[in-house]
Amino acid sequence: GDVIGTIINENAQAVEGAIIMLGNQMTTTDEYGNFYFNNESLNALGTLIKVEKDGFFNGSRKFYPIANQKNRVQVQLLEKEFTQSFESSTGGSINLAGAQIQFDPAGIKLEDGSIYNGTVQVAAKWLDPSLASTLDQMPGNLVGVNAQVEEVALGSYGMMAVELEGSNGEILNIA
Repeated sequence: GDVIGTIINENAQAVEGAIIMLGNQMTTTDEYGNFYFNNESLNALGTLIKVEKDGFFNGSRKFYPIANQKNRVQVQLLEKEFTQSFESSTGGSINLAGAQIQFDPAGIKLEDGSIYNGTVQVAAKWLDPSLASTLDQMPGNLVGVNAQVEEVALGSYGMMAVELEGSNGEILNIA
C-alpha cells in the first residue's frame, strides 16, 4: 500500500525537511510537511513510521494499514528546547505544567555508562491526555498486550518527552 502523511509542529504548521523512516525506506517532507511512500510492504498488524528533525523531539506513529490503499498518517512534532538544568552531583527537580521529574544525586550517566559530573540540560514536554492534539504527538497508539496475549487499549494520565544533555552537548541518560 501507499502511505501519505503530514508532519506538523505544535502550532499546526508544516514541518519541512523532516526525515521519515518506514522500515529501511527513508524520505523527507516537502514545504507543506507532506511525505509519500508508494507501493510499500506494510504490516496490517501494525506499521511504524519514525520522524526526526533537528530542534524537535523524535516522533513516531504506529498505524494499521489497509492493503492496496492510500493510508494517511499525521504526526505533530514537539519543539525541543533545553530550558531547565540541574547539577548532577546534587540532583534536581524539573517542573512542567502537569508533571514533575525528580533526578537523584549522581543519577546521570554518559553513553559509555560512566557517571556524569556537571550541569545537566533538560528539554521536557508534558503531553496532556485531555487534549485531542496529544493523539498526534505521542509515540505509538496506546495499545498494549495483556497477560492473555490480547491487544488492549491503554489509558493515560499523561506522558512526557524528556532529553538530557551535558554542558558540552553530550547525550545523557538516567543511571
